[in-house]
Amino acid sequence: MKRIRPGVLLLWIFILMAACRKQPDPIPEKAPLIDNGGIGLPGLRVQFTPTVNGAPLVLRSAWYRNAAGDSFQVSDHKYYVSNFTLQTDSGAVVKVPESYFLVDAADVHPREIRNVPPGTYTRISFLLGVDSARNVSGAQTGDLEQSKGMFWDWDAGYIMAKLEGFSPQSILSGSDFYFHIAGFSGRNNVLQTISFDLPTPLLVKAGEMPTLQFQSDVASWFSGASPFGFADYSSVMAPGPQAVAIANNYSKGFRLVRIDP
Repeated sequence: MKRIRPGVLLLWIFILMAACRKQPDPIPEKAPLIDNGGIGLPGLRVQFTPTVNGAPLVLRSAWYRNAAGDSFQVSDHKYYVSNFTLQTDSGAVVKVPESYFLVDAADVHPREIRNVPPGTYTRISFLLGVDSARNVSGAQTGDLEQSKGMFWDWDAGYIMAKLEGFSPQSILSGSDFYFHIAGFSGRNNVLQTISFDLPTPLLVKAGEMPTLQFQSDVASWFSGASPFGFADYSSVMAPGPQAVAIANNYSKGFRLVRIDP
């Protein structure tokens, strides 16, 4: 038998040991990102719930009465809230960027406001509608997409609030009513700023997401400084004095109901 020299034998032992050693897992070119749902990011939630005279709004089935005594049903109700600002307990004002939300009575759910600096807040404000800059800035994304059905054209801009339905007192054929409130400049400006002093200080800190519960009242569209009934008019579909009057009415129909921790 041919003998194996010691040096050759040692070389074969090293080769076998290297082959048996566990190889490290390959490192991907780019590790996948894990979405943790924003856990740990400072922020808060806002929820807007449409009501009628204090009762939850039910689309297409429930009957209601306005200040003129007209009975009506609501088939579609939407409005924009945007440009949220918060005031700290020291008086500093924090503007929240990119806070544009479309409230839809057919799909009421909380909306998250991210990147709010940690602190204690005592007041909140928001714009009822879409600011003039966004009305003339071309195609938008998110809740401002034209596919949401809340954009007229580059002259009239966004529909800030929409209310459609049916009333026996309507003067339109089919007894329908249509109110599309728009206008963002000059005498036709329907934008409204809504502000609330918070009933208790709002503490914003990492890892928590308090919710501010708001209600809006459809009945306020027909009451206030410029009350009207469907016999007066059942359709407003262009910027103008009627749209401004209705916006002044419904801006008084918002309430901050509570703050959930």
